[in-house]
Amino acid sequence: LIAPGEIRAPIVVAIDMPRDRMGAYGLSDRERGNSVVAQTKYGPVGTHAHAYSQWVAETLVPWIDARYRTQADAKGRTILGWSLGGLNAFDLGWNYPEVFGHVGAFSPSFWLSADPTNEATTERTRLAQTIVLSNPKHAPLHAYFAAGTAEEDSDRDHDGKIDVIDDAEDVAAALRKRG
Repeated sequence: LIAPGEIRAPIVVAIDMPRDRMGAYGLSDRERGNSVVAQTKYGPVGTHAHAYSQWVAETLVPWIDARYRTQADAKGRTILGWSLGGLNAFDLGWNYPEVFGHVGAFSPSFWLSADPTNEATTERTRLAQTIVLSNPKHAPLHAYFAAGTAEEDSDRDHDGKIDVIDDAEDVAAALRKRG
């Protein structure tokens, strides 16, 4: 696509995974300036998500823009991630729409919930879905979610569809509902 001039050559910035990826990756509330922490069987997830997302958007992106010939606006930037990194990519696109115009989340960890007591409370209190549905006004977010049909076998709501697919579809539906 580059050779025939159909697209400009992209600048790809690969950020090394933080030592504490469970703490750094996650969801945040930019307006309140805090992380949205999920208690999981693996321990807390997202304890430093606000600081990490803020660093990416407010320190790393301007540093890249100052040193390279970027298209320095949201239309020219895409943030991608996988698993917890996909959740964090969504967080960056959601909280910094003036920085990132496009999000790619692959096998995103949209299963994180406020109450993991049992399958029903987990389903009802999933954080990403709640964040989208509780914010009626938001800048448009161009998102691409991808997940494989054989990634896992968990089916929290017993509908015959694995959770990673259900969760991504539910976030996408919530985004469409909010425009």
